[in-house]
Amino acid sequence: GVPGSLFGRVLPKHSFHIGVISYAFHFTSKNPQGITDRDSPQWNRDMHCTGFNEAVKKAYLDQYSADTKNLLDARAKELVPGGLMLLLGSGLRDGVKMSETAKGMVMDFIGASLNDLAQQVHIYSFILN
Repeated sequence: GVPGSLFGRVLPKHSFHIGVISYAFHFTSKNPQGITDRDSPQWNRDMHCTGFNEAVKKAYLDQYSADTKNLLDARAKELVPGGLMLLLGSGLRDGVKMSETAKGMVMDFIGASLNDLAQQVHIYSFILN
């Protein structure tokens, strides 16, 4: 690992022969411009989010497109000519919501549990201070 964002250059030009990007395409570098926490909470940067209105959906798609271009352009500069890049991830067919899949249900449960725990820690911290 190296410090920096995977959406930009992190290695010298032509510095590796084989690279792997594992599930990086499921996230954006930031919330899209103009999207507030009311539209989409900050933790909703996972590209499997569903249930948003069309304007929010388009804003995320635009951000995702820009991030994907930046990520691939950066890796193309870092990869030696003739090198190999493996892209790993998962996807859903159109019309299938992540929250309707077994993986989505588990992730929602874990997320809700972690959020509850974070809220309890915040409350206890407030009481102790």
